Amino acid sequence: MTQAVVQSGVNAWAGGAAAIAVTLNGCVQNNYLEVRIGVWGGTIQPNCTISDGTHTYALAARAQELSNTFDRSNAEVHYVKVSANGNYTVTVTHPSGTASERYGTIWVGEISGRDGTSPLNSGASGTATGSSTTPSVTGAGSTTDANSLRVGAVAISNSDTTAGVDAATGNSLSWTNRSLGQDGTQEAYSFDDAPATANSTPTVSWGTLDATATWAAVVVAFKDAAGGGGGGADGTAEVYNLFTVVA
Repeated sequence: MTQAVVQSGVNAWAGGAAAIAVTLNGCVQNNYLEVRIGVWGGTIQPNCTISDGTHTYALAARAQELSNTFDRSNAEVHYVKVSANGNYTVTVTHPSGTASERYGTIWVGEISGRDGTSPLNSGASGTATGSSTTPSVTGAGSTTDANSLRVGAVAISNSDTTAGVDAATGNSLSWTNRSLGQDGTQEAYSFDDAPATANSTPTVSWGTLDATATWAAVVVAFKDAAGGGGGGADGTAEVYNLFTVVA
């Protein structure tokens, strides 16, 4: 069965509180909760923590951009199978003790139709970092299950020049942008996914930036379930332009 986004929400840090959250109501047992993160941490590496009071989230992939000493960034994807029907508030906590270093965006979605035993095609996942105008990432190998959902996330940092970002493309697939942010001054991000029906090495790129920037990107592949699951797809992109430059 093809995976689908049943419902989703977006929240962002903008130099304030350490913890931000998204609430998803009426989640269905054995569906999955997935968290995509594009986060910046100033001088610290922003490895965030995730909690909903019930589940323990698995890390699918994390890319860490280390070269930009004053604006380090992560792109991450986490997931967990829903243990029981119910409402879940997913809280993501930024590790910085300094409010002015807390920037970034989270997307939280409920996913139906995903393999319930071993969902991650871990051998096909990939991470990349760079300093260029062309953020992109290629998986480490070919998927082992032809039917899968490819997920891409990118976090782009540039404190000096404009850094635009496009929605994802790659593998000649029909990508859906779930959330896109580009403020034109400091940081940008994109969260995207696409269903696939053939084994291949997952690849994704986000167009050509307006100027050279440092970036971190991940791509992962989640296996479809043989059958079952439920819920419809939410294909609407949510666009946020929330970032401001902090001196």
